[in-house]
Amino acid sequence: MSQLMKLTLDVIGEVDCGRALQAFQSCQQIAVRDCIDRPGVKTKRKVILEMNVWPVAEIDGNTIDCESITATFKAKYNLPNYETQELDFGIRNGGDLVFNPDSPTNHKQKTFSE
Repeated sequence: MSQLMKLTLDVIGEVDCGRALQAFQSCQQIAVRDCIDRPGVKTKRKVILEMNVWPVAEIDGNTIDCESITATFKAKYNLPNYETQELDFGIRNGGDLVFNPDSPTNHKQKTFSE
């Protein structure tokens, strides 16, 4: 039988064969990759390792004790949304939108081909 270990951040890699740590590191890599792919987006990326805990109750007559804890780990990340520059559209009959593919910020812009 294995020796019981105190749960600390130092030993999180030992929990569940390292799955919680591996999930956190995967989310971290995604956040770093997003920074590399979009260095102009200064919004912060967030990587979270969340532990949810709830009691395992032991009922003895009129007494309820917390016998142990059940827990899950969840790794997640938040990245800035992908958003284009502001675009300009004209409105035509019936609400159709029109745009100038050569000038995305001004649908009325004349181009050399015109």
